[in-house]
Amino acid sequence: MSVSPALADCNEEEPRPGARWHGCDLRDRDLTGADLSRGLLSRTTADGASFRDANLDNAVFSRASLDGADFSNARMRRTDMGSSSAVDAIFDGTELQGARLTSANVDRASFVGSDARGLRLNGASLVDAKFDRAQLQDARLDRADLSGASLLDANLSGATLGRATLRGADLRGADLSGADFTSADLEDARLEGANLRGANLSNANLTGANLTEADLTQARLAGANLTATVYDDAILDRTVWIDRRTCRRGSVGTCE
Repeated sequence: MSVSPALADCNEEEPRPGARWHGCDLRDRDLTGADLSRGLLSRTTADGASFRDANLDNAVFSRASLDGADFSNARMRRTDMGSSSAVDAIFDGTELQGARLTSANVDRASFVGSDARGLRLNGASLVDAKFDRAQLQDARLDRADLSGASLLDANLSGATLGRATLRGADLRGADLSGADFTSADLEDARLEGANLRGANLSNANLTGANLTEADLTQARLAGANLTATVYDDAILDRTVWIDRRTCRRGSVGTCE
């Protein structure tokens, strides 16, 4: 009986670019340094596998199971992981420019120090995920759930987070300049020292959030909920306030 090409590729001793590993069982497999660029790995089960330092550019992992997998320092530019599960996965130092994790479950995953410019995370679950020092410029996080996530000193300039949930998220020292938080839920979020210059926080829920010493120069807060919000020493230079009046130039701590 002939063996299907996909199954034959699964059993190859060495991975290769363009491999067709659709639906393969790669659990706990060591693929450190492998070149699987342009590979088809959709619906693959790769829980606990190691892809450290691997080349996964343009690979397709859609609807795959990647829980606990290690992608540290891998190249994953334009990789598609849409609708996959990557709970507890590690993407530290990974190149993720233009990659897709839309509607994926990435709870407790780590992206520390990753280059994720333009990463698409629309609708993804990222509860308690770590993005400390990550480069997320122009990333798409609309409707994503980042409850309890850590984004210390991350760069999200120009990112979109419309209707995203960031309850209890830690964004201290983050660069959020020009980011769009329209109707986002930032209740109890930590934003001390964050750069929010030109950010759009219209209709956002900032109940109990801490904006101490944050820079809100020319940010928009029209319609935002600031119940119990702390903004001591925050820069409110020409900020559009919740009642739609514009704060005076040089305002600090109070919209004058």
